[in-house]
Amino acid sequence: MTALPAYVPSRSMVGPNAVIQLAGALRDADGLDGARRVFGASGVLDLLVAPPREMVDETVASGLFDALWRTFPSDRASKIAWEAGRRTADYVIANRIPRPVRWIFALLPTRPACRLLLKAIERNAWTFVGSGTCTVRTGPVPSIEIENNPLAMPDCAWHCAVFTRMFQRLVSADARVDHANARRGNADICVFDIRF
Repeated sequence: MTALPAYVPSRSMVGPNAVIQLAGALRDADGLDGARRVFGASGVLDLLVAPPREMVDETVASGLFDALWRTFPSDRASKIAWEAGRRTADYVIANRIPRPVRWIFALLPTRPACRLLLKAIERNAWTFVGSGTCTVRTGPVPSIEIENNPLAMPDCAWHCAVFTRMFQRLVSADARVDHANARRGNADICVFDIRF
């Protein structure tokens, strides 16, 4: 009998919080009807009733973000995406970063804490970049770059909120994240500069 190959998660999967926290942000912003409109327009109404517990295909999350912009005016969609990103960061900090590590962040000066968080983000990028590629830079203006970001949206509000909240809570309360689009060769790149 031939042994089955070990399961290897697809690079096109992202964490379920991209879906779960969007549902919560939608409910708070526009009630259950607003959440139903977005999830229904994306063809995943069932995920509103039974939220995912495991990684989801990146096309599910990107489809929801697209439906968000089709359902609401751009400024409103951006606020809802930002809130979903903030909630995602809070979940990650509370449930995926061990308490002793959070204490270490609290003890470190800003620059070493920033470098530590950037490395952690790069190591765990598979949860929020899917088929994209994440690179971090620790220079004078630290940055996170996502090449071919499958969850890209106007101003990348969701990613900006995730990164802003994480850096504000773990590194410095005055951290801010600025987003820009770039292009290298055939690749579209979302650049997130972290400033203090």
